[in-house]
Amino acid sequence: MKMLKTRNNDLRKKMFDKARLGVAEAFSKKDASLIQATRALDDLDSIKSLLSQRLAEWTGANYPEYSLKNDENTARVYAQFGAKEAFAANEAKLAEIVGAPKARELVEGAAKSYGVEFTKTECDAVRTLATLTAAVYAERSVLQEFVEAQARENAKNISTLIEPLLTARLISLAGGLEKLAKMSASTIQVIGAEKALFKHLRTGTQPPKHGLIFQSPLINAAPLHQRGKISRALATKLSIAAKADWFTGRFIADKLKATLDARLKQIREGPEPSDERKRELRANEQRRQAERQRDWQNARSQRNPPRGGFSGSGASGGGGGDRREFKPARNNNRNDSNRNDSNNENREYRKRDGERRDYASGGSRERREFGHGERNQSGERGGFEHEKRGGNFRKFRKFDKFRR
Repeated sequence: MKMLKTRNNDLRKKMFDKARLGVAEAFSKKDASLIQATRALDDLDSIKSLLSQRLAEWTGANYPEYSLKNDENTARVYAQFGAKEAFAANEAKLAEIVGAPKARELVEGAAKSYGVEFTKTECDAVRTLATLTAAVYAERSVLQEFVEAQARENAKNISTLIEPLLTARLISLAGGLEKLAKMSASTIQVIGAEKALFKHLRTGTQPPKHGLIFQSPLINAAPLHQRGKISRALATKLSIAAKADWFTGRFIADKLKATLDARLKQIREGPEPSDERKRELRANEQRRQAERQRDWQNARSQRNPPRGGFSGSGASGGGGGDRREFKPARNNNRNDSNRNDSNNENREYRKRDGERRDYASGGSRERREFGHGERNQSGERGGFEHEKRGGNFRKFRKFDKFRR
């Protein structure tokens, strides 16, 4: 017993040492910092967007006519002044941020603005939020420079074919340069479009032509009928470049770029598609946009259901979980006759709904066993087959001992 316990302790120690070495190896990879920095950059983008929107809504009460397309300059302006009342007395400092012509325009607009005046406490609070927003912008710029430098250092072939920031995002989504190097060109082509790809496999919609690589100007600036071919050509060269960056470290991007340019020239100088093909491509693109809009509306309606709610065959009913029926909301302003009609309709609805649930769940134990005593399609008594509803399918088998 003591010997077995010692052996188990030794085995446990070896497994722990092996796991520790694996973690140390994963943390020591050259692209580990690049992945974390890229994900931190995405987090800063989300934070920056939220803070900028909140600052714009807050300062809109003070200066509704304020129009400055650059959100970073807006944050810097309000971090410096806090309210429109300080613009006129500090026009020179305002000109250092937005330029002299825009500063003059802002000062003149502030004099005629109908916005409310902020108190000193409100100015201090707005200044604090604006300072935080401006700091997020500054930190994001520093982090972006670090990400681009790391991408050029660790994936110099890929960074030559596409932008360094896009290279970093590609490596981050793939889970590392090693995984990216082991992917096929077709997989690299649709990285970032997994939702559209699985929707195509599940429902048969149009497959995606490109994923994250669409951010490259080679694709998004191309005509609609050329994007698929350019995506395939670019993904092929990126697959080769990733393998060279990870396995050999040799710089072969100049040869890959020359081959890619030749292929792009061939695609651009190719024959123009027919008018029917162009209409088909435009229809497919419009259909994709309509599907995205419909998915967004469906998700929004599920978060905010209509007044009256949905009732139907859920988990308790035994039927399809996706099959729902809308139950109208009760209107208290109806007259007595309409209210009675509504009550009768609701009673009839509940009766039908109860019968449907009873049928879907097979009824009582005796009814499930004897199958309602009805004849099936072959003329035999004993069982029934539940129809397919919303993806759930229940089939009750016949039993020989219950036949008549």
